[in-house]
Parts: sequence; structure tokens; C-alpha cells
Amino acid sequence: ESDAEMTQLLQRRNYTPADTAVVYQLLLNELVDTQDRRVPLLRREVQLMAEHWPREKSWWQACTLGGMVTLRYDMVDRGTQEPIGSALVWEMTTFGRSWRVPTAGITDFHIVESRRRQGYGLLMLYSVLKHLQEANLGLVEIQTMERNRPARALYERVGFALVDQGHIYRLSR
Repeated sequence: ESDAEMTQLLQRRNYTPADTAVVYQLLLNELVDTQDRRVPLLRREVQLMAEHWPREKSWWQACTLGGMVTLRYDMVDRGTQEPIGSALVWEMTTFGRSWRVPTAGITDFHIVESRRRQGYGLLMLYSVLKHLQEANLGLVEIQTMERNRPARALYERVGFALVDQGHIYRLSR
């Protein structure tokens, strides 16, 4: 929505809003402890792995992030090695330059359904943010759909602030 000219162009071309995405940002120097008693206990049960330059999961991801510096985080159960969650981080170099702060974006943040609402999402997001903070990044951006209340609550709990929203447009026939 912050780009009024693009909105007008799409509407003139018969595109209509079909959904709304929200954009959150967090300055990593404002990252505070989670204050959740489950996190230290869950930390013992999981293993978090990071892979630099991971293989793209899809054609779309290859086209949009293929030339970017990326890092994939995977959280697995320490005993069974079953996946618990994953996230892809990309270095937002161009944005960071204009904002004058090293910036990364988190995309494809996902916790498997059977592990949701148990603290694993909080542990994973907080661990990723701490790792990015230690890598001297200053700002992190994450997006989700406006209707995804659990994700929004998680991001806000960690300290992300809503900074923008945008629409997904579909061509009207």
C-alpha cells in the first residue's frame, strides 16, 4: 500500500485486491529475551541447523531468490530427527543500503502442524534472530498474510512491529 502509483496502475489494468499481506520489521538491537519457560526445556529436545546457499525448493524460489545470499534453518527433533520447522533467510542488501542498516528477510517460516502452539515457533524464531544478531545484521523483516493471526501474534510477541501492508492482486475477468 505504500506504493500508491503501483496500486493505481494495477487497478487501471483491471486487477483487484484478493488478499492482504502484512510486513513486520525488528531492529535486532531491540531483541529481548523470550521470557517463556518452555524455551529452555525445548532447546534440549531440538537441534537447529543452518545451511548456507541451500538448494531452492521451487522454480519460483529459484527465480526470486536464486541470486541472493540465503541461509536455511532447519529444526529437528534431537532423538528422532523428525522435522519440526524451517525458515529461509535472505540478505536484503539493496534495502539495507537505502535504510542504512544491514538487513535480512525471513521467508517460508514454518512449524509442522503437530508442533504448533507448544513453543517451538518461538524457540525457532528467537534462535534465528539471535544468530542474525550475532552475524551483525541490524534489521529483520518478515511477512505473513493478514488473516494469519497465530503468526502475527508470534511475531509481535518477539518484538516485530507492523510497518506496512500490501495486497495480492488478481486479474478481474
